[in-house]
Amino acid sequence: MSEPRGLVDSASHRLRLSPASAHTVVALVVAFLIPLVHGTAQDFVYDAAQYWGGATALVSGHSPVAAGGLTTRGVYTAIVYSPPAIVASLIGPGAAAWAVLVWNAALGSAVSVILLPRIAGLFASDTLSLPPLVRMWTSALLGGVLLSGFARYPLVDMWAAALALAGFYGLAVGRRWWSLSLAGVLLSVAANLRPATIAPIALSVLILLIVRAKPISISLPGAALAISGQLVFNLAVWHLWSLVPRETGPLSAVQAGPATYTLRYDTVPFSGQDPRQWFCDPAYATMLVDDRIASNQLDVIMSAFRHLPDSLWFLFRKAAANLEWGGATPYGDSTNPASNPLAILVITVSAAGVVALVLHAVKNRSRKRSFVVTLAILGFWFGALGTLVFSTPETRFALPLVLVGLVGILAAIPARVRLALPQSRAVVALLCGIALTVTVLVAGAQAVGDRMPPGPLAGAADCAAQ
Repeated sequence: MSEPRGLVDSASHRLRLSPASAHTVVALVVAFLIPLVHGTAQDFVYDAAQYWGGATALVSGHSPVAAGGLTTRGVYTAIVYSPPAIVASLIGPGAAAWAVLVWNAALGSAVSVILLPRIAGLFASDTLSLPPLVRMWTSALLGGVLLSGFARYPLVDMWAAALALAGFYGLAVGRRWWSLSLAGVLLSVAANLRPATIAPIALSVLILLIVRAKPISISLPGAALAISGQLVFNLAVWHLWSLVPRETGPLSAVQAGPATYTLRYDTVPFSGQDPRQWFCDPAYATMLVDDRIASNQLDVIMSAFRHLPDSLWFLFRKAAANLEWGGATPYGDSTNPASNPLAILVITVSAAGVVALVLHAVKNRSRKRSFVVTLAILGFWFGALGTLVFSTPETRFALPLVLVGLVGILAAIPARVRLALPQSRAVVALLCGIALTVTVLVAGAQAVGDRMPPGPLAGAADCAAQ
């Protein structure tokens, strides 16, 4: 007996994807496949080994404290890679590299196709920006390439940046208590995964308070609940009342010491030599030889103030050096040629994107809500920049700058040229974007040329002697 035609037609209609939904599904698949071109990691080493060790210890029923380095790392770092660790425990250790790659590729796909275009939609106008589908495909392709290197390793940088930006979006548009509470949870977890996200999160939230004070207040219980996870862990393991890992202070002191004169630090695996690769500015380090060694981030900031205006160019070169990504990023490469195609793409997206966001803020300064939200995402960008230049950074520290830059690109590329557009403003923006991009490219290429011999770096005098 055949089914009534009306029921068949109704079921067929429900199963049929709209053109926009079909594009989204295909774009998600494409963005997912791009990282797979890299292949799997040769091995999980150094930081990645600890993150993976914490996850595997957790799923096997053992303590993740030692294996995951939880004296210095947030408690949630042992949870992020639990799903691929479960897969590896069921199939065998040989599946670990593929499980991590697939897990991270899925995140990168969602970030590129769903999250970043939605954030860009906050700043885009129908007449000036890419149509939504073109914006989504642009983000899928560019985001897939930019995040592909990170997908190989069980590092938390991509997860922390993704959660921080998702939390920002939730605070900017959320209306219901549960979505705002979730935004608070995401922001707190991101900060726990990577304390480097604290400054961009704090600065962007403070700016959003101007127009979103009530929604942000609703998000606070969720944020507090997520933060309490670290407190409960510290109490259970060390009987310590603290919201940060136990050894946070000593770790900050170790990282602050070289931050005043080094441009970049790379871990170079599988090279057969000492994996520690430093880049520093010998001329600038000469000025710091007799200075007191920095023991915290405030010392690093004060050092830069004491050595103005020379420190401005040093800090600029530092940011540029960490945008010089290569095929091995997020790790270092023993050759690391300057301004390779990936580095050119990363720098162009980061520099041109922030110029586009600044232009959008200027253009919408009379529209309070749009202006403040744009300032908030710029606050996120500059908070990430401050964290980068006032620390001992690795290239992966620049990931938030790149992702926010991509948001600016997506929101600004014109879909069509119209005579009614203010051409002078567009020309000025284009010239500013080109000028900043070229300057960063030149500065970055010079900075990675200041390479120290592999191994430890004793101090500013060691750098100055080069």
